[in-house]
Amino acid sequence: MSAFQYDTVTSVVDDNGVRTIALSRPDSLNAMNRRLIDEVAVAFDDANADDATRAIVFTGAGRAFCAGDDWNYRDSALHSHLSVTTHDP
Repeated sequence: MSAFQYDTVTSVVDDNGVRTIALSRPDSLNAMNRRLIDEVAVAFDDANADDATRAIVFTGAGRAFCAGDDWNYRDSALHSHLSVTTHDP
């Protein structure tokens, strides 16, 4: 159960049992969208269920760990609870 496949996350375990889980959206500096959030959760669940995994290193591919929320990805399910309010001074 050591090989897992995801679209936005990589998960690889070495011979010593050290699993590296990496955010893998380097073009967006690994900014979080709904798919990435869901896949990170599944990747950690899968790693925790895998007897070959003894330790987990959590990192990001490319030059940034994570730029935060991906506001360029307009997912109503992710941002539906937010509203933008402007105030005139």
